[in-house]
Amino acid sequence: MINFAIENGINYFDTAWGYHNGQSEAVLGKTLNKHKRDNWFLADKFPGYDLSNMDKVEKIFEEQLIRCGVDYFDFYLFHNVCEMNIDAYMNEKYNILKYLLTQKENGRIRHLGFSSHGSIEVIKRFLDAYGNNMEFCQIQINNDERLYE
Repeated sequence: MINFAIENGINYFDTAWGYHNGQSEAVLGKTLNKHKRDNWFLADKFPGYDLSNMDKVEKIFEEQLIRCGVDYFDFYLFHNVCEMNIDAYMNEKYNILKYLLTQKENGRIRHLGFSSHGSIEVIKRFLDAYGNNMEFCQIQINNDERLYE
């Protein structure tokens, strides 16, 4: 499927630490790396949906590069900024933003952003704190009756 997509002009691929029971990054990386690196873009995410990961940003990021078989990510996201994790994402003791900005400065992240299933209030709070460092966002529009008011 991935080979067919590339051969037919698709060039953006999105994966994450927990997708397909942790196998998505490795499978996607193995397949993408059969193609020239400048023919595709890869997005991956820091898995802050699991609060036990917050103090493991360096370990997880390094493992993601290995799993995907790449030297850099075209796009890297804070994964699912929402009500349950925003305090941890923004807690300076974890140094998540600082670490990811360092990786960006070192060329290991080309574009830094975030995804969210959270409320507008959470997104605003995140952007008030980190917005100057975010280049893009991926917002999931879920079936939420508040969207139709």
